[in-house]
Amino acid sequence: MSGLDSIIEMEEDNLPEGWEERVTPYGKVYYANHLAKMTQWEHPISGKQKYLSGELPYGWERKILDDGTVVFVDEINQKKSYTDPRLAFSKHNSKMQQTTLFFNENLTALDLIKNRDLTGFYAIVIGANRGVGYEIVKALAFQGCYVIMACRNLLVSQIASDSLLREKPGIKIEVLELNLDSLISVKNFADKILSRNLPLHMLFLNAAIFETEHKLSRDNIELMFQVNYLAQFYLARLLMRSLIRTENSRLVILTCESHRGGNLSRTDICSSMLNVTKSDFNCLQVYCNTKLCNLLFANEMNRRLNKNNELNLICKSCHPGNMLPSKLFWNWLPFRCLSLVTEKFSKSLAQAAACPVMLATENFEYFKNDKKDSFYWNSSAECNPSEEACDSVLAYRLWEISEAMLIEHTSSFDDYLSQGDQFSSYTKTSNNL
Repeated sequence: MSGLDSIIEMEEDNLPEGWEERVTPYGKVYYANHLAKMTQWEHPISGKQKYLSGELPYGWERKILDDGTVVFVDEINQKKSYTDPRLAFSKHNSKMQQTTLFFNENLTALDLIKNRDLTGFYAIVIGANRGVGYEIVKALAFQGCYVIMACRNLLVSQIASDSLLREKPGIKIEVLELNLDSLISVKNFADKILSRNLPLHMLFLNAAIFETEHKLSRDNIELMFQVNYLAQFYLARLLMRSLIRTENSRLVILTCESHRGGNLSRTDICSSMLNVTKSDFNCLQVYCNTKLCNLLFANEMNRRLNKNNELNLICKSCHPGNMLPSKLFWNWLPFRCLSLVTEKFSKSLAQAAACPVMLATENFEYFKNDKKDSFYWNSSAECNPSEEACDSVLAYRLWEISEAMLIEHTSSFDDYLSQGDQFSSYTKTSNNL
């Protein structure tokens, strides 16, 4: 920051005589002029608007006294304040100033939304019966959200659901079958969701597999490509009508830093490079390419959403953490040995779930005012993805190739994608994040 910027920032921290900085219950900052008995959104000196980002700091609670006075209580340090503690980290709603939201990496997903009431919200989590997905379900459900666990193994998923219900009776969790190995299973799952005509506030695309040998799905597509990317892309497209109809909805795509090892490019991307044959199969390369596909999907989705600012859907992607203690790579000996070494230094799964949960529940206006090209988070902060992931031409071509592949493989039971984009002419429903 330059010396001039520092001076300007110091001036903005001061208010003229008779002015007071206040916060609405929804996190927007306004200024009260007691002398003129009026309020305004703009700072009286800088003319800028401010907004607060995120929940109250960990350990803080907002309380209303009997006389209607609002106070903020730090339960950990036993302190009380009449000023919202988030004002110390407020941000300007200014096109000239780009901001980045950070949160403490030691926080779990549940810690992060401790003060958020998600009653009346609906979420779908794919790959939800273990790992990061399980922790996402736990955090959302414990705060009142109705969560649908979309999983292949119903028995394991029901055991996971029962475990959470024992920990907190009364939470709303439903288990539904979704096998990403089969595109007709994806279609059947989406039909069940759409037939209920419920809002969909959050969709987490969290499923991932790692195969050391070349395998084909039931649709005769290379298995990792279908499960890690194509089937989830298909599901998101089918559920797009629910996401768009729901006010301030979120699509969160979990990926990882392995995307930087992807070798897709705009000049040679084609279906045969994505759906590789046995002779061309390299397990690490295929896995990295699927993770790059996830980011390219987020990139192109944002471009299409940005073309229509009336659509209150936000799409973000994230890498939840490095060398997490999951069983994703457990069938690959080199990774298993490495994970034993890094286990003590890695995030817990509950901590890794904090980033996707934050992206799904953070104040909607923060992301609406965010950079248009900001779509990737690494752990607890915005991050620049690889050059390939930012390639808008590559992202567009992947989208078109993906839809062509899906139309080819689903034409016998689904004609939805052949109707073109479904990004308009929707009626929105309720609930704001």
